[in-house]
Amino acid sequence: MSMNCSVESRYCHGVIPAPPDLSTLIPCRPDMSTRLCPSDVKNFCVRNYYNMAKGGVYSRYTEGDWDTSNRNYFYLADKERSSAERLRADTWQLVVGAEDRTRNRQANNTKKLGDRTHDISFWKGELLAEISRMETEQINLQEHRRVAEKALADTQVPLALSEESLLQREKRTGIDQVHDEVERLLSKEILTIRKCQDVMKKMIERMKIQQQLNRAALHLCDQDVQDKHHAQGLDDRAHQLRNSSYGIGLQHGIETIDNTISDQESWLRATKDNIERCQRERECSERVRGKVDSYLRACANELCAAFNAVNVALAAKISETTALKDKLQEHLQKISNEIRDMERNIALLRKSIVDKERYLKVVHSRLNQMNLRRNMELCHDDPMRGLVCEVGEIRHTIVILKDSLQEAECAMCRLIKTRSILQNQIAVKENSLQVDSRCLVGRRRSMAMDPDIGPLFNLDPCNQQRC
Repeated sequence: MSMNCSVESRYCHGVIPAPPDLSTLIPCRPDMSTRLCPSDVKNFCVRNYYNMAKGGVYSRYTEGDWDTSNRNYFYLADKERSSAERLRADTWQLVVGAEDRTRNRQANNTKKLGDRTHDISFWKGELLAEISRMETEQINLQEHRRVAEKALADTQVPLALSEESLLQREKRTGIDQVHDEVERLLSKEILTIRKCQDVMKKMIERMKIQQQLNRAALHLCDQDVQDKHHAQGLDDRAHQLRNSSYGIGLQHGIETIDNTISDQESWLRATKDNIERCQRERECSERVRGKVDSYLRACANELCAAFNAVNVALAAKISETTALKDKLQEHLQKISNEIRDMERNIALLRKSIVDKERYLKVVHSRLNQMNLRRNMELCHDDPMRGLVCEVGEIRHTIVILKDSLQEAECAMCRLIKTRSILQNQIAVKENSLQVDSRCLVGRRRSMAMDPDIGPLFNLDPCNQQRC
């Protein structure tokens, strides 16, 4: 009875101790229904208590942890308020200073834009003046080039004829493709003509290159003028912009884009380089224009001598080739006669081999009949031994005849091959004679070497009389 009263008094005071075994067996875990800060959860110690009303174990903080957490929140509020007050004071000073710096920087950049547009206008005028002078020089150089090309064209007819002669002689075949005296003299004739043309060609090529250089310099100046005109318009527009101007707006990230490829010094140096290059090329063009018409007359006598030497050598070559062709035809006739004789010899050998094969068939038939005998009549007697010896002799004779036939056929092949070679050589000589006689002589006679027929070049008559 007394024990029950003590238990009831404990329940009335609200103190119910947890069973000792139960508190040791149930693991400690935080109560997720409580709203705690991460710092509180990390720093405070959580204990487990058994709730008799709910019949379970729950996590609970201590009263000291509760007081500490409240003081931390008070300290945090004071700290953040003080920091915000300092920030407001610093912000006001920053705004005032930034306004002054921004206004001064804008005025300074406006002045720089005005100076920039003035520089662009000045150098654009210098470039336009140089472009005008270069265009005049290009017209003069083109006229001198036309004159030089006309002078060079007057030497093309004899050169084309000599080159055509060499090309026609390439139609020779076989052994006649020889570097003979005619070919050497034709090559010398071409060299003589080209020696007269080399200076003119070099001058024309030099004028072509100079025109390209002039165009390149002119293109650079023209491109520079266009770029400066475009930049001047943009810089004028930028120079006139103010805070109250229409059309201004924010371009987010524009200050991070740097697509510039030059600075102030390199920009000025590039413009001066373009002007100086244009001036240099114009001076070189003026020097080139002084060398056009004075190198044509000296080669006329040399070309006449070379032309006559080629004709003499060509006539000698035709005579020599004709004699060789006659000798080849003579040997061809002899080879043809020998081929006919060899054909008769081969026919005779083949007939003899066929006859021996008939004898061999008779012997084989006799031996076959004798092998049909029976019993003791199958005797290796004298007739059989004679037949066997006869077979060996006939076969040996056939082998000798076949060897002779093979040698005769080989000789026949060599004769036919030799005849083909001779026929080919005769065709080669006839082709060479046709090339030299019809193509070369006829073409070269049509060339005007006589001053009474027509000039070799567009020279004065007195110069032609020396030919």
